Amino acid sequence: MLFLILFAFSLKSQQDTTRTWENYFDLEINARYGIPLDFFERNVQENLIGLGGSAMARINSNPSVFVGVDVYNFRFEGTNAEYFFDYYGYLEPFTARTRTSLTALHLKARVGLPGYRKTFPFIEAFLGPRYLVSKTTIIEEFDDNTEEQIDKFIHSSDWLLSYGGSIGVSKRIWYMDEADLMATFKVSYNPGTAGSYYVRDEDADLGLDPIDPYVEKFSTTNLLLVELGVTFAFGNYETKSNQ
Repeated sequence: MLFLILFAFSLKSQQDTTRTWENYFDLEINARYGIPLDFFERNVQENLIGLGGSAMARINSNPSVFVGVDVYNFRFEGTNAEYFFDYYGYLEPFTARTRTSLTALHLKARVGLPGYRKTFPFIEAFLGPRYLVSKTTIIEEFDDNTEEQIDKFIHSSDWLLSYGGSIGVSKRIWYMDEADLMATFKVSYNPGTAGSYYVRDEDADLGLDPIDPYVEKFSTTNLLLVELGVTFAFGNYETKSNQ
């Protein structure tokens, strides 16, 4: 009889309360595929592969709203060529690496949409600075496969405004004590204001200067981003009353 009373009380308690997972902080790491758009596409004529990541904290639970920072970096196709430079009065062979890179740092907000089971769709908006730089780095390479940067020359650099929006989905793939591991996929439209940069002229030969086979361009820097990565969703389980 006592067992039946305790069992009935346990069922009543479970009906009166619900144990749910509460996500408070997300750390995301992903690979990004950048597709230049508009005038940027005409000038760059290559798709970009890079890495990115974000950190976000929840500020509202219903609907789920997160705010945080996001960063990514892309490198354009570059050249590695051997040149002789005057190094303390002596002509020495060094490797000259010339390329353009694009780095963005965004403040962003994410709003969760109604999900299904372990799938969580969302939309995002972001805004921040973008740094576009073309430079040549002079490298000394050693026999033990190590290297040392000797000097660098910045040919152009611009701080631009970067903004846009994303739509994506996260899928829970692993449970841990204080965090869930999720696979995250999203697509972003990421316009950027205009700036100067150098791109490789495929028809030009290497000249006396590492920048010789490059052409300076000026355009807006619009991108379509396709992102795939993992998200560590930190939180804990909370028991809520149904009354």
